[in-house]
Amino acid sequence: MRQHIRRSLAVVSVSAAAALALGTSPSSAAVHPNLYEGYSAGSVSYNPANDVVKVKDLKQDGRSFGVVVFGPATEGRGGHCLVGGKGKTRTCDFSFGSGRVNFEVYTKRGGNHWVVDRFQTRT
Repeated sequence: MRQHIRRSLAVVSVSAAAALALGTSPSSAAVHPNLYEGYSAGSVSYNPANDVVKVKDLKQDGRSFGVVVFGPATEGRGGHCLVGGKGKTRTCDFSFGSGRVNFEVYTKRGGNHWVVDRFQTRT
C-alpha cells in the first residue's frame, strides 16, 4: 500500500518536472490519478477531479468500514464516509480546495473504532 502511494507521488513529481521542461506551470500540468486502496476489511477510492470518495465493506464481521477525510484542502468540509454490511458501498461527495487531503481508514463497532491505515494525497 505504501509502495502504491510512493509510486503515485513519483508519477506526480515526474509530471511536474516534465511540465517545467516544457515551460508550463506544474499546477496546470500535473494530473493526480484516482487513488484506490484495498484492505481485507474493505476498500477506499478517491477521485481528485470531483472529490468523490467511495468505501466498500468486504467482510461480514459486525464492523463498519470507513474513512475520515481532513486536512488543509478540505477547508472544514471533510468528514466521515462509513458503510456497514458485507458487499455494501457508500459514495460521499465532498468539495475540497486545492492542496493536501489526509485519509484515516478505520473499522468501527459500536463506540469503538480501530485505525487500519493513514495516508495523504493532493487535490
